[in-house]
Amino acid sequence: MRFGGTYYDPSYGQTYTDFKDMQAKAIAAFYNPNGRVDEPEVRLDLNGNGNQTDRKVSVFLIRKSVAGKEELKEDPRHLFRDY
Repeated sequence: MRFGGTYYDPSYGQTYTDFKDMQAKAIAAFYNPNGRVDEPEVRLDLNGNGNQTDRKVSVFLIRKSVAGKEELKEDPRHLFRDY
């Protein structure tokens, strides 16, 4: 929720000045639910079929948030109401 230009997280009782501040204080990682990985590249049997030769196996990719890099953006399709 945004009020007077400040973002509030009511579930944790925290406030943030902007998305960059929120990312720095509250977000440890991001995920991509549509990730694709080649098994030979990671040397793992990701789909459990007994080999490590499959290409473009669907996976959930999780990566650490990059400190100092603003990765959160407001989406104009989801307008915030400033209370």
